[in-house]
Amino acid sequence: MKVAVPTMGDGGLNELICAHFGRAETFTIVDVDAGDFDVVRNTSEHVGGTGLPPELISARGAQVMLAGGLGPKAVKMFEGYGIEVFVGATGTP
Repeated sequence: MKVAVPTMGDGGLNELICAHFGRAETFTIVDVDAGDFDVVRNTSEHVGGTGLPPELISARGAQVMLAGGLGPKAVKMFEGYGIEVFVGATGTP
């Protein structure tokens, strides 16, 4: 299972979770089964790129999104991609 977490930078599992999901610098995607992770740059339109975070995260194969907080529109978008959303995350991935 792959779990995505919005993070503040390139620190991977040691990076702080970003409180503002859409403006996260990176997304750390943890493969729980394999015991490894990838750090993916947020290239969405929220930071001047294209597309939306749920598209980017879905393309990386994540099945779960852990975030500090997420609005109902974002939750619906993730659910549309078959990604479960859990809010209230703090600390590091």
